[in-house]
Amino acid sequence: AAFFGAVAPGNPVVDSFEAELRDVLGFLRRLGGAGEAKPQQHDLHRRGANTLFNIWIKYKPRLPEWYYNEKLLKVGDSLTQIKEYKLALLQCYGRYLQQFISVNPDDIIGDVHRFKSTFFPNGFRDKNAAHTFHALQERNVCIYQMVCSSDRNLQNQESLRTCFNVLSSLRLTMQVALPQENLCWLIYNGTIHIYTICRHLMMRGQSAKVLEYLLWASTCMESSIPLLSVHYLTWRATLYTAVSQCYFDCQAGIHGEIFARRGLIKIDELKQLENISFPLDNSETKKIFREATLKMSVMIFKRAVYESRRKPKSCFRPKLRVSLKEAQNVS
Repeated sequence: AAFFGAVAPGNPVVDSFEAELRDVLGFLRRLGGAGEAKPQQHDLHRRGANTLFNIWIKYKPRLPEWYYNEKLLKVGDSLTQIKEYKLALLQCYGRYLQQFISVNPDDIIGDVHRFKSTFFPNGFRDKNAAHTFHALQERNVCIYQMVCSSDRNLQNQESLRTCFNVLSSLRLTMQVALPQENLCWLIYNGTIHIYTICRHLMMRGQSAKVLEYLLWASTCMESSIPLLSVHYLTWRATLYTAVSQCYFDCQAGIHGEIFARRGLIKIDELKQLENISFPLDNSETKKIFREATLKMSVMIFKRAVYESRRKPKSCFRPKLRVSLKEAQNVS
């Protein structure tokens, strides 16, 4: 491609590459919208997958590495949007990560130092670091979605193991990225992925095992300065609520209430900071604080109801009068 000048539109190699990618993505998109899969569609899908494979092989030696790698990620993102998770994993994110390691990335989940030296040999300020973080995170999302496709209710033990491996991998990626303020987008997306998987597992009776991951997601939101803004408060409150619910599921209502009260304190701290910097005369900001406070108050109120129902009927039980309004004032 360099022979024809800058790697940009107008370069015949680049134009040909882009056109072939557009064609195969359009073909797969139309195929995905055709409804229920039939034997003929399986053949067409295989043809599309083979075409994409051949495009990568054909153009790798003809394009600069930085451009080629960027396209791997962009095409992977396009494939996940049309729910082609297996193709995105194998043909895009997995192919991108092959430049660092020839073994399964899951084999180094437990070794943070090896993880750093393997995927970030040039440190986190390297221009490609953000791309690598993105590939690692999206790889995990694809693996989870593939599990859901084959075992939606997670009835197979192997499916459960895979989900917990994905959670551990997401946590490790976020742990390494957390000190880098410019990667706050990855932390935010990571909390969403962790929450999604954990809620699914909670419905399968796995609350005790997912609690640590939800706590981690909440801690990440509190540890990233850009994510402490009011803009992300609604999401932070959602994570707090999930943690409290986990405690309730584990028959540990007192801890659920304690965590909800802690959430109220954190919300109030942010509210005071906002009052100092920007007086709360914005109706939208007031609404965000009100809704976040209400979420925590509901969990505190839930504890009062939950505990009253657990007491034996034979014991004396005074009538509880705990209102949501009172619960909001506990902080």
